[in-house]
Amino acid sequence: MVLAGGAATGVEGQRLLSELPFTSERSTGWSASPEIADIEASLLGSLEAVPPPVLSLLLPGAGQLVHDQKRGWAYATLEAVGWIFYVDRRRSAASYRDRYRDLAWETARVQAVPRMEGDFTYYERLTQWARSGRFDGDPESPGVQPETDASTFNGSIWDRARRIYGVPSGDPDGPGYEPALEYYGERAYGEAFLWDWTEDPEARERFRSLIRTSDARYRHATLALGLLFANHLISAADAFVSVRGLSLELAPVSVGTEIRVHWEWTP
Repeated sequence: MVLAGGAATGVEGQRLLSELPFTSERSTGWSASPEIADIEASLLGSLEAVPPPVLSLLLPGAGQLVHDQKRGWAYATLEAVGWIFYVDRRRSAASYRDRYRDLAWETARVQAVPRMEGDFTYYERLTQWARSGRFDGDPESPGVQPETDASTFNGSIWDRARRIYGVPSGDPDGPGYEPALEYYGERAYGEAFLWDWTEDPEARERFRSLIRTSDARYRHATLALGLLFANHLISAADAFVSVRGLSLELAPVSVGTEIRVHWEWTP
């Protein structure tokens, strides 16, 4: 009975294997069934029908590899490494950006209002100025009284506005005061973005280091994109010079002109 069961199982196993899309060959191991082989041949034929420069422009190395040019692996490898490097640099840059933003919020920024993030120019100014100064120098009085301490960022903006519009110091009734105040309001930072590093200058140095590192990582990512773009172009150019013949044939049609391109690939 055991032998009978084993024999039955063997027959059943052979039947199941015969239904799989792969067949066993003693000499070559597993090979694709005729249906899959036909699909592979059709796909390879479709790729071979595409001009190699076009294939390599879309995917570096593809035009070479489809036609058994082994140097295509170099382009393909460079493409993969380039994207890995790009993603790594972007993630790293974003991580450093979050770190310097957190440091600024926890150490320097005046937390009078809910946290809001500024643009990159704002954080650069945090590296250049120890204090933002106040936006309104006298909140108890109506209107806005600009910061007058020119050693602060906001104070420097008001000092520039006064000189541009010819406003004497401390004269809110001069002819250029309103335009100067408008200039100040457009460029000075309000309550949501004030800062002061004076109590922890070491934190400011750490902030500078973090922002420099983040900026450098973003530049590396941009450089990687440029190299990837160049890899596409160089691979396409390499495939183009390997074309044995390229000719254009103009054929008139009912509307306009039909352009036929003939090319031959050099093995």
